Amino acid sequence: MTMLAVIAAIGGAGDKTPDAVNWANIGPGNSPQTNANQTISGIDGSITLEVNYTGSGAALFYSIASGSFTPVANGGQFSVSNDQTVRFQFTRTVTGTSSGTVTVTNESDSSAPLDTFTYSVTGTGA
Repeated sequence: MTMLAVIAAIGGAGDKTPDAVNWANIGPGNSPQTNANQTISGIDGSITLEVNYTGSGAALFYSIASGSFTPVANGGQFSVSNDQTVRFQFTRTVTGTSSGTVTVTNESDSSAPLDTFTYSVTGTGA
């Protein structure tokens, strides 16, 4: 086994830069609003993504491999492996509209930006 293969096998090296992704804008529309899956590919192992967004009054969730949605705070992080899909959802439970911009970065690659998209979601009240 080569030294590079040994390092990659223990997680110390490998490609942490995924192929390009392009999440669609979310909304506008009544809560909840979701964008389509994007496949994280071209990496070795897994990477950590971070999401930051502007605006307030709405909650952000992510889904991996079309699984259930998991809440994530502004500045929150989660891990994804090669060939898994990721999508996002915003919800708003009170009357009014929340909108802003979401930036997704790759914390496993020096916070390299992966994509930016907008959201607009309207709550109709409880």
